[in-house]
Amino acid sequence: MRNFLFAVLLLSNFVKAEDSSLAGAFQSDRPVSPLASAFGSYMKFTRSVILDDYFEKVGYHLKSVVIQYEGQGVPFDFQLWRIRPKSVCATYQADILKYSECSQAAAQLFRNACYSESFDQLPKARAGRVRSMFCHAASSYKAIVAKMQPAHEPTDLEKARSACNGAIAIVMGDPTPANQSARDKACEEYNQLKSR
Repeated sequence: MRNFLFAVLLLSNFVKAEDSSLAGAFQSDRPVSPLASAFGSYMKFTRSVILDDYFEKVGYHLKSVVIQYEGQGVPFDFQLWRIRPKSVCATYQADILKYSECSQAAAQLFRNACYSESFDQLPKARAGRVRSMFCHAASSYKAIVAKMQPAHEPTDLEKARSACNGAIAIVMGDPTPANQSARDKACEEYNQLKSR
């Protein structure tokens, strides 16, 4: 197989040169050798089949997938049998809560897939690559955890401090006696609450 691959790759340069002479022949209305045409087509086909198989085995092309895991779609890209960490749940990044849910589901998916026996149905070499991809992601991917909590109700001291600061700002902009009196009253109330 290795020698055949070498021969195909070596002869592929000949096919390219032959293609250019074929193009020239079509342009000048010269007859094309059927043998040269058939050989060129065969070499293109063989090279395509071998390279496609090779690229599939090494995972050369970037692939995007969405795996449904526990009701959550987990999108990610992989190439060369490695999951790209920045692509995991990238479609949810605009909504931090959904991104967090997806990210946590992805981390769990990667851990479970690493130890899964469902890959045993695949050819042995491919099963090893897929399992290795998920195990690598399980050890390197860090989930984003975000939680939303309602703001707490401000205490009386916090309300008094806010009122005093607001009154000070008003006096800075308009130092009338009425504003100064309101400031003194608000800050007095704050100082009393603070001293308790």
